Amino acid sequence: MAYKIAIASTDRIHIDRTFREADSFIIYEVNSDGKYEFLEERRFGDGSENGVSCDKGRDRCKSGCGSGNECNDSHFTKVSLISDCRCLICSHIGMKVHKHLERQAIAAFEVDSGTEDVLDRITEYFYKVDNHQSLQGIAKKRLKEKQ
Repeated sequence: MAYKIAIASTDRIHIDRTFREADSFIIYEVNSDGKYEFLEERRFGDGSENGVSCDKGRDRCKSGCGSGNECNDSHFTKVSLISDCRCLICSHIGMKVHKHLERQAIAAFEVDSGTEDVLDRITEYFYKVDNHQSLQGIAKKRLKEKQ
């Protein structure tokens, strides 16, 4: 079963944006074998993403609905932008956003690392979950690889 992963990154190399400060998400598609590839970049910030608009206006939100500053609906807008993704990876995600993602069945991971390494780990995790395999060996395998 193919799925998508959203990553908050400025350069596709590092996961270097928090959910709040991200003005776009890099979307990767993962096939049933666990192999991933870049699919697209989804941008927002004009306050009209996916038909959702901010009634507070760009001046109060500072950078449009995507900023999270004073606009209570901003995280709903961002989450709706990635609603077809299985998980979101950012350097930091606030509790309100975690709860909203959870209600949308989107897994959330807070990571401050390289994109490729994190994609390898998360796709391996989901591959094992999807194929009903034990997760116990993942940490041991990673530790062994580093030695």
